[in-house]
Order: sequence, then structure tokens, then C-alpha cells
Amino acid sequence: MQWSLHFRKMSRMTMVWLFFLLIICSQTVVFAQKGKRKIFGSSQPIHSFLGEDVLLPCQIYEAASAVNMEVRWYKERFNRPVHLYQFHRDWPERQAREYRGRTELFSKELQHGNLSLRLENVQILDSGIYSCFAEDKSWYDEGKIELIVGALGTQPTIFWIPLKNDSDILGCRSTMWHPKPEFVWRDQDGRNMQYLRNFTGKEEEEEDRDGFLTVNTYIAIKKEFNVYSCLVRGRIQSQDWESKMHISKEFYPGVSYWLLVVLSVLVLFLAAVLYITLEWIKMKKQEKKCDNRANFYLACHLSKELDEVRSVRKSEWKWISKFAVDIILDPDTAHPKFIISEDCKRMRRGEEWREVPDNRERFNERRCAVASEGFISGQCYWQVDMGENRGWALGVIKASAERKGNLKMTPALGYWVLWHENNLVKALTEERTELFVTKVPKIVGVYLDYEERQVSFYNAAIRSHIYTYVGMDFDTEEKLFPLFYLWDWRSDLTIFTVSSELQAEVAPIREAIQTDQS
Repeated sequence: MQWSLHFRKMSRMTMVWLFFLLIICSQTVVFAQKGKRKIFGSSQPIHSFLGEDVLLPCQIYEAASAVNMEVRWYKERFNRPVHLYQFHRDWPERQAREYRGRTELFSKELQHGNLSLRLENVQILDSGIYSCFAEDKSWYDEGKIELIVGALGTQPTIFWIPLKNDSDILGCRSTMWHPKPEFVWRDQDGRNMQYLRNFTGKEEEEEDRDGFLTVNTYIAIKKEFNVYSCLVRGRIQSQDWESKMHISKEFYPGVSYWLLVVLSVLVLFLAAVLYITLEWIKMKKQEKKCDNRANFYLACHLSKELDEVRSVRKSEWKWISKFAVDIILDPDTAHPKFIISEDCKRMRRGEEWREVPDNRERFNERRCAVASEGFISGQCYWQVDMGENRGWALGVIKASAERKGNLKMTPALGYWVLWHENNLVKALTEERTELFVTKVPKIVGVYLDYEERQVSFYNAAIRSHIYTYVGMDFDTEEKLFPLFYLWDWRSDLTIFTVSSELQAEVAPIREAIQTDQS
């Protein structure tokens, strides 16, 4: 009996321990199951260019809803979030100031574990490694994504640096790059000089407060070469800029042809003096045969031709200016971040997203607005002051063109646009056409000829032509609207009419044309 009682006690104790171990094992299995969740970013760097919008991918595997989680994106410092989602909403007031108004999570995708972040209008200083962090009551993890923001720099400039020890060097400079580009020195045969024996090269770089790099490279001049080529190549996009310099062999140390050069110059000088003297004598003899009246007529005729040549640019400008129209902005089409003045003549990009109706005509992603009135015939001209903005676009858009989404503003979609960013001016053709202008225009004139199906852009401050779209494809009697775009917020975009003085000058021309047509 005692053994039976003892056996029963032992059985009960064994069952308790077995139950306790079963609970521990089940919790371990649950924890192991939870441990399968993992956040993945991107193993490859994400590349983007200045001013573009970029998507930073991040996903929870196996997929789990993040609606009830804290989702935090940060770079370098955990307590300075790039974007913060917590308690079922975003917290823009707790973002790092430089990211406010530029980030967005895909709220409908959070239930599928998609934590990807959309970053708008990327800047050079946005480059770096981003952390995607998520946490609930029983689990947390984070993934890493590297963002590299690129900027294509300027044409390289080659310069000579003379030294006292007769070992002169050449320098090559290029600015406004990110990341650091690759430099290649070539000889007159196109060979890469870095692979030649005894190559001595040096590179220096400087970074400004906006993150742009200025890079210098140097090379010692060699006697066997007299043509040097400096090529600079971007690391993100394979675009090459190249400059060349020809060095006469007489500049190399140890060559003593100076006496031959002096004698050659002297012989040429004496020959030129003799030729000029003979021509002068011949001209004096011919002048005696010419009558003063004929000479006077010739002088007047030449003077008149020169005056006509000088007045060509002004006449062309008067022709364009006589079609000047007064246009105003349509607030119902402006992007929600735009601030329009009361007279609808000025526009500025703000930092806050305004609560406005999302009608069909309004742009919701592209920072655009159009004029209140469109054109369906004839010619028209208007001028826009771009202020100090570093990024803008102007042009025309057909009435049926799509305005929603991050669309490409190309002729195929009904956009004919002149684009400026970072001292570069481009025409947004199907393959972007870079325009080489001596100075970025601040006052831009736009001339539309509906019947001829072309639109031209001018630097109105110096009255020079920039670019013309021809053969525009749109339906007959379809309206074309003036288009305005800003991604910078440093100053206003202002629409203004042609000055009253110029209007008075072109009024007789306008009246004469109307009389001829009647």
C-alpha cells in the first residue's frame, strides 16, 4: 500500500513536470515561429539623380501586417527619423526638418508588410545608408538600404601650371559632381596614359555645403606627347565629358629653335610690308580715277547695309512681341503644395500640402500649374520671370494630356517643355536634348504659333533664341495651355506682360497686319 501511494505521488509529480515542459516547448515553438519574420531592404545601392523621386524598398518576410507596429525610417541617428509611423498614423512633426513634406509610406500596403518609403525631390545630401525599423510588442528588426544621389558635372577645363624647375604640369578641373567621377588622361593616339610607364598623376577633391564635388587631376608634361586629352566619366551614368590641349613642341625645355623662329618672323614681316606698300600704291592710283560722287554713294550704300544688319534682331523681336497676351494662373490646376497670389500672376512652392479638391485638371504629383485660358488658333507670346529658382520648366500642354501621377513630360504625352536644373537647360524630347547656352535665362519668353504647330523659347533679357519644337502633334481645334513647373522654393515665378513702351512700338505693325487681312 505504501509503495502504491508513493508510486501515485511520483506519477502526479511526473505529470506536472511533463505539463510544464510541454508549455515551455510550445512557447519556444511560438517564439521560433515569430523569429521567422525578418525585414529585408536592398542588397544593391539605389541610384537616383538630383531632383527626382525615388522608392526605398523594405519588406517584412514572412509577410505580416505592420498596421499596428511602429515603423521608423532613419539615417545615422535613430532619434532623428526620416519618417515615423506610430499609433496608426504618421508623425511629420517628429521628422528631421530636411525631410518634412518629402516622404510617404504606402498606407494600404502596410497590412501586407510592405514598409517601402517614397522620397521626393532627392538632394545630394540625401545620399547615405537608410535603416528601415519595425517593432511590435514581441518582435523587432531592421533592414538597410543605401541611396546614392548622382549629379552630372560640368565640361572639364584643362589649364597649364608652369613650375620653376622646368617640369610643368597640366591640370584638369570639373565641378558639380556626385559621386566622385573617374578621370582619364589620354595621349594624341587615344591611349590611356595611366597604363604608361612612369605615369605620375594626382587627384584632389573639394565638397561644398550642398554636397557637390569639385575634382582636380594633374599630370606631368612629357616631351614625347604634344596633345593631351582629359576625359571625365560619371560612375552612375556612363556619360563622358572630354577636353583637349595641344602643346607646341617649342614649349618643351631643351629645344633651341628660337633663332629660326625669329628669322622666319622677320622674313614674313618684310614680305608683308612690301605687299602692303605695293597694294597701297595701287589703291592710290585707283582712287584718283574715282569720282568723289561715286565714292560718296558707295559709302552711303555700305552704311545703309550695316544699319539693316544691326536692326534684324530688333525687327524679329517686334514681330514676336506684337502677339503678346495677358495670361493668369488657374488655381484649380495647381499642385497642392503651390501658393498662388491673389492676382494669379505669381506662384511659389510651399512646404505644406494644402487641402484642395482633387479635380481632374489638378496635378497631384508633378509640381505644375497651367494658365486659366487656352489657345485654339493664331499666335501668342508671354514672358515669365523665373527669379532665383534653380529648377523650373515652361512650355505648353494640350487639353487632353494626362495630369495625374509622376508622368514624363514629353511630346508623346502632349507636353512641349523647356527644362532647367543645376545650370543645365534641356528640351524634354523623347530623348532629352541638352542645350548649350552661355547663360541660364531668368526671364523666358514663350512664342506659340498654333497653325504652324510650333512653340519657341527665348532668353527675353538678351533677346536670344533658345529652342523650338516643330511639328507638334495635336488634334485640330484642341486647346493648348501655357504650363509652369517648379521644384525649388527659393523665390516666386512671376508672369508679366510685355512693357507698354514695346507695345506702343509694335501697335502700328499690328494694325497694318489687321488691315491687310481685312
